[in-house]
Amino acid sequence: MASEAKKVKLEDTTTVTGYIHNVSVVKVSALKKNKYFNAVIQVSRDDFCDVVVFSVEKRMLFLQAQNCRSAVRLSGVSKEPSRSGEGVDVLCGRRTDVAVVTDVTFSYREPPSKSKTTVSEIRKMSARQHIGEVTVRIVHLKAGTDNVELQGRPVETQSVIVQDGSGKIRLQLWESQVGQALFGKTYKFSNLSTREFNGELFVTTTRQTSIEQVGPLPGLGAIVSCEVREDPVISVCGEVIRAEVAVSRTCGNCRCAQTEFQPKK
Repeated sequence: MASEAKKVKLEDTTTVTGYIHNVSVVKVSALKKNKYFNAVIQVSRDDFCDVVVFSVEKRMLFLQAQNCRSAVRLSGVSKEPSRSGEGVDVLCGRRTDVAVVTDVTFSYREPPSKSKTTVSEIRKMSARQHIGEVTVRIVHLKAGTDNVELQGRPVETQSVIVQDGSGKIRLQLWESQVGQALFGKTYKFSNLSTREFNGELFVTTTRQTSIEQVGPLPGLGAIVSCEVREDPVISVCGEVIRAEVAVSRTCGNCRCAQTEFQPKK
């Protein structure tokens, strides 16, 4: 969430209580093709946690709680370190129970996740800061994508350069977001996070990131110009004489790699 509303550290519990916000549409994971949706839960007056729900039939319950501004108790949840860099994500599955409660000690408050910003403002941030919303044009797409290991499984990522009227910055796309941004088009990105590597500050998407194509930004010319030095793409042609297949197992609920796997008998 936004820097002025810090992420709360949950205790070792399977129950979370609070108000539901920002219920997303149903999405499909790039690797496992699992359906899920995102939300945000307000767990105190100023603290918010990102929620990932892998049981899409519960989406109506989340929408009802959001629209009625009713506090709920989520029982049977798990948690993992947040991809935004602060606190934890709350993970809900088929065994999660959603119940309306009235004994909360804080009032409903909108999360500060829709605050608009610019590239120049982002470049003044430190690493691991939340970005509510930014509208930019894609001025460079890296030729090809990369695969990196994250939590024990390979994940596809793509690097792009984005620009608004105040400047340019690198944006890292992950998994299902790869390929959504087209060269020369303008997009509104919501729920991003800053990172720093080798002295370079850049922006990365998160599980809660949404991408919406919008009209051109005022003040930017029609000609897209961006000089980026990168290694050329090398194409190799030849006969395939051997192929190896690596199998990795990931929990459908917590998304963590499973090193010890007991097949069903």
